[in-house]
Amino acid sequence: MGESSIEEVDYEYGAGAKILLALDALGAYRDLCGRLTRGLHGERAAAAAAQAHSAAASLLRKRHRFALVCCLEESRVARAYALAALESLQEPLRTHGVAHSRIATLWADLHSTLTYTHTNNKTK
Repeated sequence: MGESSIEEVDYEYGAGAKILLALDALGAYRDLCGRLTRGLHGERAAAAAAQAHSAAASLLRKRHRFALVCCLEESRVARAYALAALESLQEPLRTHGVAHSRIATLWADLHSTLTYTHTNNKTK
């Protein structure tokens, strides 16, 4: 038909590519948060076993702080990709809606034509 549809979203360079990139970024962010959570629990246990003001405890606090800063930066990146993907979805969905509207109009015209023809055949 030549009309664009959801199935024809450009996964190479267009909206589809942005969606796939956003999904990858969000998946990586989720994995990072999971690793960070598991790692922090293990390091907290090690910090609890160490003395409060020792060099090892200070090093663990610095590592925690750095890990949290990295997680915040990664969350900003993931949110930026997700926002770009959401914004790029508008055009394919709008195109799909217009195509659907045109098809609905054609079906309505066809229905009225067939109904009119069927009614005229009964009256003859």
